[in-house]
Amino acid sequence: MRVVLFALLLGIVGLVIGYFLFANYIGDKYVSVERLLRSSNNFIEKIEDSVLNLARIRRNILISGAAGAGLGLLLGLIARRRR
Repeated sequence: MRVVLFALLLGIVGLVIGYFLFANYIGDKYVSVERLLRSSNNFIEKIEDSVLNLARIRRNILISGAAGAGLGLLLGLIARRRR
C-alpha cells in the first residue's frame, strides 16, 4: 500500500512540476489547466491548439508525471525493502 501511495504522490508532484516547466507559452503566461484538459471542438480551437503546440505540452506534462510515478514506485520499493 505504501508503494502505491509513493507512486501516486510523486506522480502528482511530477504533473505539477511538468505543468510549470512546459505549459508556459509566452514569457510567464501559462496555458490554463482547463485548456489542457478539454479537447478542441471546432476549427478555431484546433488552430489555437496547433499554434500553441498543445499536443507537445500535454505529452511533456504526462511524461513528467509518469517519471514521478516511476520514481515514487522505486522509492516505495526501496523503503519497503529496508524494513
